[in-house]
Amino acid sequence: MLIRLLGPVDVLADDGPREVRGLRRKAVLAALALHGGEVVSAGRLAEVVWGEDAPPTVVNTLQTHVSYLWTCWPSGQAGAGGGEAGGGRARGPGA
Repeated sequence: MLIRLLGPVDVLADDGPREVRGLRRKAVLAALALHGGEVVSAGRLAEVVWGEDAPPTVVNTLQTHVSYLWTCWPSGQAGAGGGEAGGGRARGPGA
């Protein structure tokens, strides 16, 4: 599995690319992927995605984006989020 950030932003699995739709979801994926398996706080994700214009529902909105990203992961492999309280991380094989 590979996360591609240049060109089309997607998750490349054994069965082909899995498209990530939405600019903010792509930003969440990029922020998680660039931190190489480390936990990224919800506050940091909000800053990356919205800057100073985060909506009042930012935590719920981030949860929705991370839930969507889970669907992009190949079944049986670790994915986005990782169940981290107050943040998230992208985990691939060996992470």
